[in-house]
Amino acid sequence: MSISKYKKPLILVGIYYVFGTILFFSFPPEASRYTPLLPIGNGGTQMFLMFIIFFPLSAIIGSFVIGYILVPIFLFLHVKLFGRNLEYGIIEKETPIKFKKTFQAFFPILLIMNLTLILASNQYVISKILYPEHHGALIGSINAIAILPILMFTIGIGMGIFSAIWFLNDAGLIYSNKKKVKGTGRTHEIRSLGGFFRILLRGYAGISVILSYFQFIFAYAGGMDQLYYVIGQSLVYIAIPFLLTCSSALAIIILDIVKQKNINYVRKLSRKLGIIDTIEISFEIKNRIMD
Repeated sequence: MSISKYKKPLILVGIYYVFGTILFFSFPPEASRYTPLLPIGNGGTQMFLMFIIFFPLSAIIGSFVIGYILVPIFLFLHVKLFGRNLEYGIIEKETPIKFKKTFQAFFPILLIMNLTLILASNQYVISKILYPEHHGALIGSINAIAILPILMFTIGIGMGIFSAIWFLNDAGLIYSNKKKVKGTGRTHEIRSLGGFFRILLRGYAGISVILSYFQFIFAYAGGMDQLYYVIGQSLVYIAIPFLLTCSSALAIIILDIVKQKNINYVRKLSRKLGIIDTIEISFEIKNRIMD
């Protein structure tokens, strides 16, 4: 394993930890704690621990624990519920020389932000993760202070869901509707099993999430009087999705290092469901239609 292969994601990790350290020293010593989940230090210490330890750790644990739990569930659901008259197979993929997954966590982060905003508007959740004096820090129906503590959990959930999809893709599991469309005039399609579930999640990790998040930021900034605070706080919240992508870079690197073990795990499960055939796909031009 060459460390240079992971140069770009390691740079992201470095940027992330530098930001976390700056954030810690920017908090005044008298800053009060705001979450009982970390009953130590002041508000700055709590935020520092969340950024430096709990966010990256949540991404790593969620990627493996939740990812490994969801893979057999996804496989079973597709084969048993959607797999009637479908043909399944496995394609062998070449191992890329260059690492091109530096920003792979971006779409999971959109799902994570969506879940976080939903939970940050739930009064029961807010009462459990914040001290009472912070329960009223609402921007619309969303508690802005609750966002960071909730992220300690939603990062793991979002990364776990998408890791299961990545495991299926890396294992080369595909399906074809050739038998299903035979004699119907419909187009014969070959799709990846992981891609099927990624499409299902598109509505929860797409442009609508970005719009909702910016709507929250504008509402948050609009509640401040001084321009300095408006600009500063807006930039912090705008940076959060990028910082979370950086925080998940370690998980992406580890997933790549143990990629073959993940592939073996998925294929072992797929064999139990009868997916045992190796498929070779080619794209050949037979005839050219001329005007």
